[in-house]
Amino acid sequence: GGSLAWAARNRGLAREIVGVAKTSHIAAKKVGAIDRGYAPAQVADALCGADLVVLALPVLLNEEFMRNSKKLRLIDPGALVIDVGSTKSRICHIASRGSLKSRFIGCHPMAGSEKSGAANSNPELFANAVCFMDRRHPLVEKFWKAVGAQPVVLDAKSHDAWTAHASHLPHLMAFLIFAGFPNEKRFKANPSIRDLARIAKSNPRLWSDIFDSNRAELLSASRSLEKRLQAFNAALEKNDFSLIQKMIRESNHRAERSFPSDENQ
Repeated sequence: GGSLAWAARNRGLAREIVGVAKTSHIAAKKVGAIDRGYAPAQVADALCGADLVVLALPVLLNEEFMRNSKKLRLIDPGALVIDVGSTKSRICHIASRGSLKSRFIGCHPMAGSEKSGAANSNPELFANAVCFMDRRHPLVEKFWKAVGAQPVVLDAKSHDAWTAHASHLPHLMAFLIFAGFPNEKRFKANPSIRDLARIAKSNPRLWSDIFDSNRAELLSASRSLEKRLQAFNAALEKNDFSLIQKMIRESNHRAERSFPSDENQ
């Protein structure tokens, strides 16, 4: 939220940008991400006159906000509302049954870090990042392009199935790997494990909420992974390294199809 506010402010995309948070609006104001900050009890003042409302809470709190008819009535009739959460199906369903309907566009910029809070905001966070939108909207697409992102339209169900494999499962794996990691002296030699360590430091509340909001898709992805891990363990026990090589080759092919090597050159 702080990064998006700061990016929009730096690029002159709004006459005024305000933030609502328990305490982090103070840090957001200090770094220059927002013009004014409000506590949650002052949300009516913050929403008054807003053209665009961005929900940047943890996903379950975003959903709770969308269910709160009293708060929704505080939003101006002509205002657009977007979220930046990691899952889309539930919040888009809630929006479709509420008063916002066509004024809500579910968004998910694929950008971020393990650090949270306005003090860690980065106005260049969205540069060249893909931003999923659950449907087309010219103003919202223009907004994301203006902060440097590349908007891609993908329906909510397809989005959640893809992110279960591309984002949520890798986070789950990092958490599980480091939950059993040896308590040895830290070494800096292996960049792969450092990347996993960065992911494993992600906010527990944020990610438990994400797992909750995408439970069905994540269960499907994790059970599929479990079957492949069982097959690997069985091959390893039998010294069947031809099967292990076959599994790795299949992984090579799928990885190349999804992320071609020439794109990184």
